[in-house]
Amino acid sequence: ELKSRKYMIGGIGSRVSNIVHTQGWIHCHSAAVDASALVKVLMDEFADYFTTKETPNKVRFAVACCTNMCGAVHCSDIAYVGIHRKIPRIEHENIKNMCEVPSTVACCPTNAISPDPAKKSLKINADKCMYCGNCYSVCPALPISDPDNDGVAIVVGGKVGNLRSNPKFSKLVVPFIKNNPPMWPEVVEATKKIFNAYLSGAKKHERVGEWAERIGWEKFFKITELPFTFQHIDDFTIARETFRTAATFKW
Repeated sequence: ELKSRKYMIGGIGSRVSNIVHTQGWIHCHSAAVDASALVKVLMDEFADYFTTKETPNKVRFAVACCTNMCGAVHCSDIAYVGIHRKIPRIEHENIKNMCEVPSTVACCPTNAISPDPAKKSLKINADKCMYCGNCYSVCPALPISDPDNDGVAIVVGGKVGNLRSNPKFSKLVVPFIKNNPPMWPEVVEATKKIFNAYLSGAKKHERVGEWAERIGWEKFFKITELPFTFQHIDDFTIARETFRTAATFKW
């Protein structure tokens, strides 16, 4: 009956699963990408692997329209995160009528926002801002969306299950691709490189992250032809705990 109504049937077993995604520009206050449209483009490209063609194991795609990551991108095989690259614009003339200054200052997780008594408004410390967009949800006079600078990052290798190996967080493989709606050709092309390399190189039952760790991330970047840049290096305060310290041979 579903097929007669032109619904795709699939996503079970060793195939591409239903894509988990956030609402994007349709609903989300802080969206940096049109998540729904990107999902449509990806499903059009990989529909055969959702319905009939098999993969070494389940491949879970996910899309989060901003770095709040509501779309489970941290634990999916191939995932996309909306990225803002500019601090929110301050509409000084609207602050007094649309925003409560103490609440707006308090909502910033990095303390980047402070009062500006001279303008009876707010100011933002660009060095502290992490472009999360939380302030826009509290204060509509601080819009963060920017068509010229917003885009997506691609992360891969996450999983929740502990069969064969422990649960894994996704790792950054493409730092930024500028939004190019409605078809996002650059995102699709990068995804095909990752997906096809996984199809040809993974052993049966291996998830994307397990395959990448088996061959080594150095080889992953080589065979996918994705550039490795300084943006891939983890510089977080406790990054040392995530560094690979073993000399285990990769094959």
